[in-house]
Amino acid sequence: MKRSSEIESLVREFYDTMKRGDSAGVAALIAEGDAMLCIGTDPTEWWEGHAKVASVWKEQMEAMGGGIELVGGDPRGQESGEVGWFADRPSFLLPDGTRVPTRLTGVATRDGGRWRLVQAHISIGIPNEEAVGRELPT
Repeated sequence: MKRSSEIESLVREFYDTMKRGDSAGVAALIAEGDAMLCIGTDPTEWWEGHAKVASVWKEQMEAMGGGIELVGGDPRGQESGEVGWFADRPSFLLPDGTRVPTRLTGVATRDGGRWRLVQAHISIGIPNEEAVGRELPT
């Protein structure tokens, strides 16, 4: 296992294509077929397969005015052989300037010499008190 600048570049490329509203570019970053899984911030956001994930991301970019801006924190990527994974704490930057802090994790595989996303999970953290009704050690 080693730190991977290629995986970190994949995450930054994902941010750039989403910001530009480049749905074809986003689709090119995700694994073909049924392997792709994306879990979003809304409880109903659980999408499987290349076609579904690419379609929903395109619709969401359009609904947000043409793109979704994720201001990256400091993506950390690792790889071992043909598998890589990453984590970051980007923020959604809304059109009114509001920043919504998130956490992003994912997995990528090397496909034809290029890294492609096979799993992505983005969440918005809420305090333990709100989630489970009590303070927990953190």
